[in-house]
Amino acid sequence: MRINKKIALRLLACCCIFTFLACTEGDDGSWDDNIQLSAKTISMPASQSSFTVDTKSTSYWLDGISLNGDPADLTQINHLNKNWILETTNYRVERKEDGKKIAITMNANTSGADRILIISLQNGNYFDGIRITQQ
Repeated sequence: MRINKKIALRLLACCCIFTFLACTEGDDGSWDDNIQLSAKTISMPASQSSFTVDTKSTSYWLDGISLNGDPADLTQINHLNKNWILETTNYRVERKEDGKKIAITMNANTSGADRILIISLQNGNYFDGIRITQQ
């Protein structure tokens, strides 16, 4: 079966046009801040302490939590829920009030070294997070 040259050229032109239209100039992750955290970096003393971060958006979801680079097991919570709790022996992170607040409690740090807790969040193509340093 032979394809007519005009049909082949039209198909090629259509493919080129669709490819061009599908491309965007924006980079991944270059959206404006649509979570609007009240704090992105927090310092806590070595004693047990708590801090609450407010958000303007409620449509974000949990992307991950790690303590000193060790990722938390998030299989027991729904990342998209507006209310959830993750509790470990070292910390507790709770999203509450229909997603408008993130409450963070760090248990006493007796290791003598700083602990770094990172909470990663995402809303569409915008990525943000909270970094907690406990002395």
